[in-house]
Amino acid sequence: MGLLIYFGRPILFILVCMIVVRLIGAKKPRPGRMTEGLSKWLWIWSLIGFATAAFLGVSAWIMNNDFIMSHADWVWPFCIGLMALQGEPTTLDILVVLGITAIGNAMLYFALAAIVGVTFHLLARVREPRNRSLSIFGP
Repeated sequence: MGLLIYFGRPILFILVCMIVVRLIGAKKPRPGRMTEGLSKWLWIWSLIGFATAAFLGVSAWIMNNDFIMSHADWVWPFCIGLMALQGEPTTLDILVVLGITAIGNAMLYFALAAIVGVTFHLLARVREPRNRSLSIFGP
């Protein structure tokens, strides 16, 4: 239950951000680079998740771990991995932990982007005329 409480808020916040971006992209007459295809949508959000974790991880390395851990969990749920850096870690230890948490965050963003992207894709298919078959794999 504690895991659900810990990951629930950030997942909801990230999903809301993704939905807002997707809705703004859907309102434009010409879709932007990020919202024009499902694969671009997934990879861009994955890169955003990785970059967020990398930036916050380096900030935690330079600043105070406890401050980042208590304030960054809205966008970086895997910052709990920074607990491994308590004490006197070596540079290699820090880089390994930051890499693992950044990859974990990228995978979470990828999964959430897949949920949002496929949902919007299916909603767009449902709104199209009924003379086509409904498939998530293309026309």
